[in-house]
Order: sequence, then C-alpha cells, then structure tokens
Amino acid sequence: RGGARAGAGGTGVKISVILPCYNAGAYLSACLDSLLAQSMRDFEVIFVDDGSRDDSLALARRYAERDARIYVFSQENQGVSAARNLGLAHARGEWITFVDGDDLLPPDAFETLLSGAAEDVVVCPHETFDETGRVRAVWPETRWYRGSAAHKRRAAALRLIEGDSVLNIMCGKLIRREMIEREQIRLVSGLKMAEDALFNLEAALCAREIAYVHRIAYRY
Repeated sequence: RGGARAGAGGTGVKISVILPCYNAGAYLSACLDSLLAQSMRDFEVIFVDDGSRDDSLALARRYAERDARIYVFSQENQGVSAARNLGLAHARGEWITFVDGDDLLPPDAFETLLSGAAEDVVVCPHETFDETGRVRAVWPETRWYRGSAAHKRRAAALRLIEGDSVLNIMCGKLIRREMIEREQIRLVSGLKMAEDALFNLEAALCAREIAYVHRIAYRY
C-alpha cells in the first residue's frame, strides 16, 4: 500500500498510530503484535519506513496484507522527524499517538489513554524494559498535572523546558489531531536533539487542557 491512501481529509477512526521505523526489523513483529492485540480496536497504524536497510519494510507490508488497519509508506532516509511528519500528513484519526518500532504497548494502552480524552492532550507514564528482563516504571517527576487547566499548561511547559522523562518523549500520549492541524504543529526535520520535547511543548501550549492518567500505557 506504499502511498495508495487518501490523505487526512476526514475522520473515521478514533486513533491514528504513527509508527516511524529505521532498521527495527529485529523488534518490529513484537511491536506490531502488541498493537494488534489492543483491547480497543478502533485505530489505524500509519507505518513510515525511513529508508531501512533491513527487512523492516517487507515485514510491515506482510502485516498490512493481513490487517486492513495498517497503512505502509516509505521514504528515503530523512530522519525520524520527517518520518513522523509524513505520518501526520496521512493520519485521519480523531487522536494521534506515536509508537516506535522497538517498543511495545500493554494490551489496554489505548483504553487507558482514552480514559483521559476529555480535552486536547493526554499523558500517561511508561515503563522501560531490556533484554535481561529488568523493568522500571517511570512516573512524573513533579505534580505538574494538579490544578487548573492554565496551571497545568504552564507547569507542563516548564517541565518540558527543564526536561521531564514522562513529558519529553513522543510516546505514551494522545494528541487531538484537529488541534495539531489547526495550530500546524510539526516536528522540525533538521533538529537532531529534543525534537520530541519541542513538539510536545508546542502541543502543551496550544492545548485547552492536558489530562494525566496515572496508569502505564507504554513500554519503552
């Protein structure tokens, strides 16, 4: 399906999952399996291969043949920000979430995220894991999520500038697509560091309200 896809003209699904990939073939099946095992089924996967030199693209195409919710695009290697921007251009869900090809989702991740979906941005904590089986939960470092909508916006923005391991990463969040398009929020393609935090900072500052759900919704 490399590009045979209508653009982001209408809605039709609850969540668009944007999955950029560069040489993640060793982990990609587990990642896609965790997506397809979600208890909430109303989503699409916008897979963007960023010029991988392994079997990532072929593997994604095999998954797309089996599940009509997966759409596969490819580009010359331009970096993860350009890949995510291409995904945003093709997304049509009410909400956007980002997943990386070497990470996993708990089976109830989308339900957990949607439980906070009253306004424009939903943030969940995550856990890290490695090949040795070590798992560590990562919680917010301050209680930025307490108080009024305006206070949460300011506090989240300050934490993003200072550096916060929950807020900074692209993943474990829902962002309303209508807000992303209205405010024309995109990643800065040439930026090599903190491009995710900058995108999240723009989203936090534009949001009417930021919801925090105190349940892990991502495995990093």
